[in-house]
Amino acid sequence: IVQDIGHAGIAAELSFSAGSFVCNQVFYGLMAAAARRSGMRAGFIHLPPLPSQAARHPGSKPMPLDQQVQAVRIALAVSRSAATDAAIRGGRED
Repeated sequence: IVQDIGHAGIAAELSFSAGSFVCNQVFYGLMAAAARRSGMRAGFIHLPPLPSQAARHPGSKPMPLDQQVQAVRIALAVSRSAATDAAIRGGRED
């Protein structure tokens, strides 16, 4: 997903942390549910703030809505078509 979004010219990065408490709770709950269902794949996509929200999120990297929509569409297409996950080194833990 990260590679395909990047090929579309949209900034994306791999992270090993869903972020704050609520995001982590959703992510780990989802992954636990997926582990109980054979063949179910799951993940979490954290979208950046919109440019109009940037002032409330100092240090963030805002992204226009049209790019966010395009990135999510790419993520869904890759999720439907890829049989396995790519092995990618790196990613943030914050």
